Amino acid sequence: MWKYILCKNCGENIKIRHQSDERKEFCNSRCKSLFHRKQKVKTMPPKPSHSNVTTGAISELIVSADLLKRGLSVFRALSPSCTCDLIVLQRDQAIKIEVTTGTLTKHGFNYPPKDRSKSDVVAVVMKSDGSIRYLPDFFS
Repeated sequence: MWKYILCKNCGENIKIRHQSDERKEFCNSRCKSLFHRKQKVKTMPPKPSHSNVTTGAISELIVSADLLKRGLSVFRALSPSCTCDLIVLQRDQAIKIEVTTGTLTKHGFNYPPKDRSKSDVVAVVMKSDGSIRYLPDFFS
């Protein structure tokens, strides 16, 4: 007795002769290759159309907007060689913030190691979703 399954790529019937053939997913190698090529395109993140400097500026603006929403006064550095990216006034105290861009991993998140000793807080903006992690969390 013949058994049929559908190809994952084209949907055509695949004739199964033996029990070991039941694991087949594709009608031929071309369909398998096309399917995996489509999957790779779906899962790969889009390449940024801007430079790392622009990515940093975008991250600084995301953090600035978040801090402004929280009712804080935010000041942004005019020079790329300043000791910090932002200064925030919280209860008449100046807090120096360094902004960086990070990535989420299964173990938490990663961000580039730099000398952050001149800043009070590091704000890490996640590339994947734009969420922000403040280290240490000065909002708690």
